[in-house]
Amino acid sequence: MAANSVSTGGNAQMLIIDPAYLPTHSSRQSRSVIVSTGCGLSFLLGLLLMIVFALFDDRIYDRIDVQRLEQHTAVRLLGVVPPASTLAREKRAHHG
Repeated sequence: MAANSVSTGGNAQMLIIDPAYLPTHSSRQSRSVIVSTGCGLSFLLGLLLMIVFALFDDRIYDRIDVQRLEQHTAVRLLGVVPPASTLAREKRAHHG
């Protein structure tokens, strides 16, 4: 600051209010505290996102979802595709 003041031709006057002191301990947090805090916050954020995505999921998974859809709309169920395990059993029964 003093060199800048001299080069611009201005007069600068500084007054030291509080002298510098030697710190007694580190002001940094330990790495384990920072890592555990980051992991905890990441876990909570992931949990929150999972809940939000589950609430807004509009896919149909089972019969209960179809019944709920039928109650709120004019959509009716036309047919059901059985699970793959049921199809495999029927195929084995017909072929012997």
